[in-house]
Amino acid sequence: MQQPQDPLDEREEAELRGLLAAAGAPSLEFARGVFQAAASAPSRLLPPDWLGLILGDDSVDAVSLRRLFALCMRDYNACAECLTLGVPVVPRPDDEAAVSEFCRGYVRATQKDKRWTGNLEAFELTVPFAVLAGYLDESRVLELLRDRSAESAATATPDPEAWRAEQRERLADSVARAFDFWSEARRAQPAQAEEKPGRNEPCPCGSGKKYKRCCGAG
Repeated sequence: MQQPQDPLDEREEAELRGLLAAAGAPSLEFARGVFQAAASAPSRLLPPDWLGLILGDDSVDAVSLRRLFALCMRDYNACAECLTLGVPVVPRPDDEAAVSEFCRGYVRATQKDKRWTGNLEAFELTVPFAVLAGYLDESRVLELLRDRSAESAATATPDPEAWRAEQRERLADSVARAFDFWSEARRAQPAQAEEKPGRNEPCPCGSGKKYKRCCGAG
């Protein structure tokens, strides 16, 4: 029997990409950035907190919308499970467009919790994502790194393109570090915050339907 955390197969992934496109939504790479930032947050974000980031403006029929919710929840759960195993789901480093989309989604999701920016160390962990997403000019980051290098007598920092390439290669490590950084905060949350809804309870996606007839339908 299919489980909520089972990863999507190739057919289902293609189906989800099509449903997102039909809804005028961002790409699956963007969605997976959202999923992994949401699962890494100090208090893990619930679907109503992040669904608005990945749903488009185009109207779709109810059946397609339910299927979109179900596949998104499956992919979210699979991404969260991979994070706990230390294997983040990230695009290939040579696919710059996909990396940029992933990082855009990641940064947008971090903005849902002010603790990301209220903690200097946590904020610095998000800087590579912001640069790769195009939200932050890497020259300002490299200027800061050069200042630190001068203070520590370290080697000179790389040029901007080399630095960006390095960050793309290290994207999975960056995701894992952020996930680990907030691990204690997540463990401090009440246990019930992580419980799955009952089949007859309202679906956490906010559709107003029972879980078994919405995201739990598989």
